[in-house]
Amino acid sequence: MEMRLQVRQTVATKLLDARLKSYPELAYYLSDFAKHLYLGTVTWSCLASMLENINNWDSKNAIFFSSQTASVCYHFRQDSNELLKQVVVTEIISKKSRLELLNVIGDFEKALRTDLGIYGVSFSNEEDDFSGKSSLYW
Repeated sequence: MEMRLQVRQTVATKLLDARLKSYPELAYYLSDFAKHLYLGTVTWSCLASMLENINNWDSKNAIFFSSQTASVCYHFRQDSNELLKQVVVTEIISKKSRLELLNVIGDFEKALRTDLGIYGVSFSNEEDDFSGKSSLYW
């Protein structure tokens, strides 16, 4: 029993170390993009570039996500890709679309912080609710 606990602690420590090394880059991409969305300075090329950066990061590092963060990331990428398709036609991102994507980014950032233990560490099977409206940008 004690050996099993030591193995769990070792794995948890290594996972946290990997997250601490990789998550700041993703947090930078999300935060930078959120600022553009908030200010209304987003263009199609900005959105496409942001998605490319996040997709590249995801290909290398998503293995470190918790299941909740993986789900939030999936929804973020789906929503962003849909928005990218819409913007191709108009080159304008509506205020409503910007606010919706800001909410998703807020959820994503919350999930990353939770993975890092910033909001506390839970050793149960409780799942955080990331579906509510985020207040990170309001």
